[in-house]
Amino acid sequence: MKGSIQYYPWLGKFLILLGMFLVAEVIFSYLGMGLAYLLFPSADFLNMAGELDSGTLQLEPDSIQVRSLQFYQSISALGRFFIVPFLYCYLEGIHPMKALGLTRSPKNIQALLIVPIVFSAAVVSGFIYEWNSSLKLPERFSEFENRLQDLEAQAQVMTDAFLSTTTYTGLFINLIVVGVLAAVSEELIFRGLLQRIFLKWSGRKHLAVWLAAFAFSFIHLQFYGFLPRLILGAVLGYLYLYSGSLWAAIIGHFFNNAIAVVIYFLNARGVMDSDPTEAATLYQALYFLPVFIIFMWQYIRNGDNGKRLDAGI
Repeated sequence: MKGSIQYYPWLGKFLILLGMFLVAEVIFSYLGMGLAYLLFPSADFLNMAGELDSGTLQLEPDSIQVRSLQFYQSISALGRFFIVPFLYCYLEGIHPMKALGLTRSPKNIQALLIVPIVFSAAVVSGFIYEWNSSLKLPERFSEFENRLQDLEAQAQVMTDAFLSTTTYTGLFINLIVVGVLAAVSEELIFRGLLQRIFLKWSGRKHLAVWLAAFAFSFIHLQFYGFLPRLILGAVLGYLYLYSGSLWAAIIGHFFNNAIAVVIYFLNARGVMDSDPTEAATLYQALYFLPVFIIFMWQYIRNGDNGKRLDAGI
């Protein structure tokens, strides 16, 4: 079993990885629902899942329903994004820690640049989100567009309920689930595996980064946030490419998510009087764009031009 797909062509490996992901999606979704139903009986998880799908679910922050959904998402994410990459590495007969870039660390100067790079990129992509959310599909796709809007509304209900906590316990849980767990698990599969597969297939570093970023944005199934998430994925891909360390992308991903968690928390407690979903203005985007370019240029300048990543394939 170990190394059984070692000599498969890149497309075969990609299809196997996709199949493993889809199977894990089904298995761990059902496992998560079952465990949530057993561990949080008062939440009535199965009925709640039906209300969420119909768009009638009302959630209160810090409620048992929110905790059960957080537990379900954690189990589902662990199966799809965490277990699958390590199982795939076993089938390919490669050392998972080395192949995924987890044994390397970014240079000290690069590590210091990650936060300003991600922050400035978040401001710029925040303005792009405003533009992306205003896009309208042609009239003949109105039914499909309505479905997309319903999915966005459902996602926003869950986001508001998850992040609008007023307790430090809720803040801690969100930093673990939305910050640490999401950052580590998603980076393992999108940058750690997919970006490498695309790089081996094409031999083109930039193409590999953007293809992995496209997959990263597409998998979230949120059309009105597709472009800003695509940009975030590309930024994380370049953090990985020019350091050879997946930890650089993980740190950047965590910081991006943690910003949202903390802003929601401070807003819910009345420390900040602002809308956490408010997009950046054009002026802010134009101000931070050169900031992003300068810090990213310094990051690349202090990197290895992708050589460390190439050497690990």
